[in-house]
Amino acid sequence: MLLLLSFLLNIVLAEPASTEPPVDPEALNTWWKAAGQLRMGDTAYRITQNVQFKDGVCDVNLSSGMVIPVYTGKAPVSEKIVGVVFVGEGDLSVRFPERADAWSFSNHMSRFAGKSKEEMALIANQQQDYKVGIEQGLILSADPRVSKLIYNLEPAGGGIFFSEKEDGGADATYIVTEKKGRFRAKMVGTNILADRSDALQRLGLDPRAMLRQDRLLGEELGFPGHYLRAVGEYKTKDRYHIAGQGTAVSSMDYDKWMSCYRDGRDEAGVGYRAMAFTHGTDLDKRRHFQRFSGLKFMTANKNELPKPQMRMEAVNADATVEFRDTKDRLSQQVTVDALLTFEAQGTNLQYLPLRLPTGGAERGSWVLDEFTLEDGSPLAWVGMHADLSDTGNNLRKSRVPLQDSDISNEAIGAEEQDSLSSNNPLANLGLDEESGGSTGQGDASGFGGADTEDLQSSSRIEGPEAPASFRLGQTDQSVAQSERTVNSNAEYSYDIIALLPKVVKKGEKVTIHLKWTAEWSFANFALAGSSARTLGATTGVHAIFPEVLPLAGGTRWDFKIKAGTKPPMFRPENLVSSGDTIRVWQDEGLWNWVESTGTQALSPSLGVGRWEVHKEEPAKGMPAVSVNLFPNTFSKAKMFGPEVRRVLVFFQGFLPGYDQSEVDVFQDRSLLLGEALRMSRLDTQYGLIKIQTISSSAVGVTSDLRDEDSKRAQTQIARQLAGQYWGQRVAPNNETDTWITTVLSDAYAAYYIRAAFGQEEHEKRMLGVREILENPKEKDGTWKKLDAETRTYSPAGATRLSDVPQKFRSDYAFFVISEMLRLQIGNQAYFSALENLSSLDRVNTDTFQRVFEESAKQSLDDFFDYWVYGGYIPKIEASIRHGEDESFLCVTTDIPFGTMEIPVRIQMPDKSIDAVISIKGGEGSAVLPNIPKSTKVTIDPLNLLLAFERDVTKTQGRSSCSDDPFKRKKPE
Repeated sequence: MLLLLSFLLNIVLAEPASTEPPVDPEALNTWWKAAGQLRMGDTAYRITQNVQFKDGVCDVNLSSGMVIPVYTGKAPVSEKIVGVVFVGEGDLSVRFPERADAWSFSNHMSRFAGKSKEEMALIANQQQDYKVGIEQGLILSADPRVSKLIYNLEPAGGGIFFSEKEDGGADATYIVTEKKGRFRAKMVGTNILADRSDALQRLGLDPRAMLRQDRLLGEELGFPGHYLRAVGEYKTKDRYHIAGQGTAVSSMDYDKWMSCYRDGRDEAGVGYRAMAFTHGTDLDKRRHFQRFSGLKFMTANKNELPKPQMRMEAVNADATVEFRDTKDRLSQQVTVDALLTFEAQGTNLQYLPLRLPTGGAERGSWVLDEFTLEDGSPLAWVGMHADLSDTGNNLRKSRVPLQDSDISNEAIGAEEQDSLSSNNPLANLGLDEESGGSTGQGDASGFGGADTEDLQSSSRIEGPEAPASFRLGQTDQSVAQSERTVNSNAEYSYDIIALLPKVVKKGEKVTIHLKWTAEWSFANFALAGSSARTLGATTGVHAIFPEVLPLAGGTRWDFKIKAGTKPPMFRPENLVSSGDTIRVWQDEGLWNWVESTGTQALSPSLGVGRWEVHKEEPAKGMPAVSVNLFPNTFSKAKMFGPEVRRVLVFFQGFLPGYDQSEVDVFQDRSLLLGEALRMSRLDTQYGLIKIQTISSSAVGVTSDLRDEDSKRAQTQIARQLAGQYWGQRVAPNNETDTWITTVLSDAYAAYYIRAAFGQEEHEKRMLGVREILENPKEKDGTWKKLDAETRTYSPAGATRLSDVPQKFRSDYAFFVISEMLRLQIGNQAYFSALENLSSLDRVNTDTFQRVFEESAKQSLDDFFDYWVYGGYIPKIEASIRHGEDESFLCVTTDIPFGTMEIPVRIQMPDKSIDAVISIKGGEGSAVLPNIPKSTKVTIDPLNLLLAFERDVTKTQGRSSCSDDPFKRKKPE
């Protein structure tokens, strides 16, 4: 019996450290499959004493009920307790280290979850944690502390009783107790484990992949315990009004879950080392997410930026790339053969996690041909999400071969041709709204050379077969809005882990040989009813080198690329590539080749298209410009070089000189109207400027786009050129900080438009953005007015898991920073701060705020906590009450917590006074002596703020302000 107990103890609690990690490919694959098992145990443990688990920003106390262990691993990997399922009674406490989070959570709960302002005041002021009762829960982590949650708990029925010894080990005794409640606990627990694991997987935090990777890091590679992740899911007695909005005949149980997450390496790319959030899918099948609290990554020196301390850093990449037509000529086969050099930083490393460059690839076409050391020695590698399974206790199986990410191909549009002013240097460019029978790139076949028979027989064409005639049918607005692309690929990501055969010492380098093949869509076209038309023959441009995980703001490469393509006879086909061109040539086999280099580049990219090329040499300190357009728009190519240089000359007044010797402008496939309306910002591609037309089968249906930005083409060119500074030269420190470089690219583009076309155009642009935010129009049911009024647009507090559309968050950040912050601190302080920021290599939100504070010589805590981290758009109401010799102005908002300032205008018959009312706790006031009753008060007269409402009323009774002097008893 003692021998049996010793064996059982080793299975469930031991932390065996392998003498050697499984660096052999077969051994690693065997280990990976065995460690991917996840199951619930057979024994339930009755809670006879308080069970506590403190982690991140959450404290959990279980007072009664039962817990059931959760296991991973099967031979040859040791079976280990990696979590518990809880059914019973307990409570959850959530801390709010950041004032902005305390404000935001308190605002949300008091406005939408039925909590009173008085009840939430202590939380808003960071004087009290949020505490709520829980009745079910799930805790998962490879952290050894989790297995100790069952210590000193009696098994329900037969099972092992564990108790901790003084030396940290455990005693195990087999005992038999009453079985009452065990069956129900296991039945409920099975559903909790399955449902909440699936919910986390849909969110993008798959716990099975997390546990397996962390076991590899901790048990095989010796990573410290604080780098291992933990996730908890708790069904509370409160409803959060995130996953379920409005009314419905339902208990809304799916809207009562609070989640707690801790991630010491930021493997998930959320930008927080710990956070509390809620998520779920509502009755409309829409996924929702909102972060409530978070703990930032910190450094000992405030001038340093947090980054992973143990990490392989990219150093150099040297690649040969070949493009070949596929048999059906609808795609291009791309083959990339690269040598990649990495350096171990922070410690000795044997572990290389990578995100493979799958962007642009058709699903199922991406193949890893070779992955070896430079000398050809094979490397052991596995897919992070491969071979995951749940077994036992009727736990539902869930297979996750790939991890899909949010679509990142954010297309750029252009405005209608007739909206361009006469002084627009790009007027009549032919790259604006297309209509009628426009082919989009000018080939006779309309599909980059593919024959009609090929198109009709292609198995990849979705929906109705492409007709022999590509003549458009009806051209009314409904047809335009129903048009859809054929063979359009959603972006996805694929992450792998490689184990090196030997440890790479800190500061030393290792070179990897990576060769991969994929098919990139080339012939792009759209269907509307029975009509089809081309959108242009091009692959677009895509990154060809992997990213090192965790992303931490992107992977920088010094690179050299040699790329070649062999076009069909009598058809142009050219390449564009990131970096400065070294040479261009054609070999004896009629292959066209280009060789380019770059330094410290994020996501070096390239692509091929049926473009004709116009080149302009460097001049007067300006870079060379290469313009790659489809044949039917090539006559406008000479207009781009001067426009690019005009933008760069303008930027030189604010930013350092442009440090690349070449700019490549290329025409991507045309956008459909629906895509243009929903599009968000592009990630900046090193040295490349993308232009796209809006291809609409109905003339004049793009009024929404014109209203938002009447100089859309110039904005997009300027934005991408600004992105070569904000995003490439100055990179975000992690994914959560990308809003900074996005908003600064937007801002500099807007400042260029103001300089080129006047203040009126700038004001129209700001009005268009403000109108979108304050009065959003529902697009395909994806974002409703109710969503806008109840959700936070916070750019700094959001994570990649957010369901708030990125376009709205980017527009919000653009207005808040480029207008509201600039006007608050003044132009001189604002642009001085931007000049200081431009000298940095990386930037995060804390640095961003500090630089503006140093320049403005004032604290911006209130502004950033309310608008940047908080992100709620208020409704503002004002009332004025006249007395005998003084009047009282009361201004309130529906945001009960936080501090903001609201401009007001007091218009009397003989004069007008502008003032600022400070709002604290949702209200602010002012006493106005000796003003006539005919005085008119206007809230935010110049529209300097964002607000859903700006109402002013006159009142005879009490106002809603708590310090109304008319309520006070006057002294006798």
